[in-house]
Amino acid sequence: MEKKLYSIFAYAFLTISFQMLSCVAKQPMSLATDQTSLLSLKQHIISDPSRILATNWTNSTSVCSWTGVTCSLRHPRVAALNLSNMALSGTIPPQLRHLSFLVSLDLTNNHFHGDLPQELSLLRRLKFISFRLNNFTGDIPPMFGQLPKLDYLNLRNNSFIGSIPKPLSNLTNLQFLDLAYNSLSGEIPKELGRLQSLQTLYVQSNHLSGAIPSAIFNISTLVAIGFTYNELSGSLPTDMCSNLPFLTVLSLSENQLSGVIPANLSQCSRLEVLRLSYNSFSGQIPSEIGYLTSLQILYLGGNNLNGIVPHEIGNLQSMVTFAAEKNEIGGSIDFSIFMNMSSLQNIYLWRNIFTGNLPREVSNITRLTILELTENYLTGLIPSKFGQLYHLEILLLDFNNLSGSIPHELFNISTLRILSLVGNALSGVLPTHLCHASPFLEALYLGVNSMSGAIPNSISNCSQLTILSLEQNKFSGYIPTHLGNLRLLQLLSLFGNNLTQAPSSSFITSLTNCKSLTLLSFGKNPLNGVIPASVGNLSSSLRTFTCQQLQIQWQHSC
Repeated sequence: MEKKLYSIFAYAFLTISFQMLSCVAKQPMSLATDQTSLLSLKQHIISDPSRILATNWTNSTSVCSWTGVTCSLRHPRVAALNLSNMALSGTIPPQLRHLSFLVSLDLTNNHFHGDLPQELSLLRRLKFISFRLNNFTGDIPPMFGQLPKLDYLNLRNNSFIGSIPKPLSNLTNLQFLDLAYNSLSGEIPKELGRLQSLQTLYVQSNHLSGAIPSAIFNISTLVAIGFTYNELSGSLPTDMCSNLPFLTVLSLSENQLSGVIPANLSQCSRLEVLRLSYNSFSGQIPSEIGYLTSLQILYLGGNNLNGIVPHEIGNLQSMVTFAAEKNEIGGSIDFSIFMNMSSLQNIYLWRNIFTGNLPREVSNITRLTILELTENYLTGLIPSKFGQLYHLEILLLDFNNLSGSIPHELFNISTLRILSLVGNALSGVLPTHLCHASPFLEALYLGVNSMSGAIPNSISNCSQLTILSLEQNKFSGYIPTHLGNLRLLQLLSLFGNNLTQAPSSSFITSLTNCKSLTLLSFGKNPLNGVIPASVGNLSSSLRTFTCQQLQIQWQHSC
């Protein structure tokens, strides 16, 4: 009898307890619940350098007035949490799952770490998630695929590993997906092709491999594709642009892609940026690229392209940068192609097999800022009309077969910062008015030529000069003591000339004023006199000091 009564009481107790728990579980969430969830997040913050949460998130104030918190106007619940750019450090607690009315969650640019809790999948109203620029680790949770309203997901610049979760393809409303700058591996899931609302897809700077799924190129809403700095291989579909009418950015550089560049690219008629550099593409530059009249950036460098630069490239009147360096493109260099490009600023054609003379017509590219033609087979003179490139900042013509003197007009370009003519057959002398009209010159590379005459004292006008490289020429006369006025000088190479030292003063002593000097080379010159003890006072930053084969007396051994 006692045993029966005990069973009855036990059953009754369990029944009542279960009913009480059920009532608690079914209680509607409230603003107080949201406050408790956020206070749990606050407890997981281990660093709050500005003490924003410490002083503002308190029980004495309404949660809707807390910094970073926005409540809904329709419901008394937390709708948005924005803690971006607060330098916070900590982890994300699973209690955030109780923010059931949350629409936007932004933790951008903090120091959050650890794995993301699976419980975030319960926040079914979420439309916006940005965890960009944090230190989150582990796999990207597949639970993101359970957020039916999500249209923006940004996980850039974290330390996520593993593969791209296939369940992300369930996010039919997703418009923006950025997984760049993590450590993701494996292949790009073909299932992502189901994201038919997607406009932006960035996965650059990971370790993704395999071919680019052709389904990606069937997402007709895409505006930007960024796959650079991965290990992707295979060829591009010949019809890749047949279904991409809105694409403006296609970035595939720094992968292992091969085959020819599809002529079908011309159907991506809105393209503004096309980056295909540093892959293994072969064949010629398709002339059809000339139909991309909105194109501003074209990167084709570091491939195995051959042939010539097609004349149709000249149709690209919005072009700002044209880069096709490190290929096997050749023929006589024809700058008439670029004459109608009124916006063109940068041309990179170094390390190709271009031949012939430098055309004077290049001066008509009036906005040109950078011209790099190093390591080709160019011959003849440097046209004096180059001096009419009034916006030119960088001119690199190294290791060609150019001859004659350097046009003095080059030194009249007020914007010029870097001039490099190393390894040609240039002769003549330096102008006596160096840097009078080019006060911003930072680097002057003239080594391995046949230039002669004195180094002009006007070199002291080049107050911004950090690099002066005149080695292996035929310069003669005294090494000017005015070099000491170049207070920013870091590298001075005078090796292998016919330079001497003035008997009454020492250029070495003057160089003690150059506190940033890291390399000094003046060997193989017929220097006379004595190198003073002040050589010991040269910059403490000096790392390289060469003075071989000098017929002089030393107070210090060399």
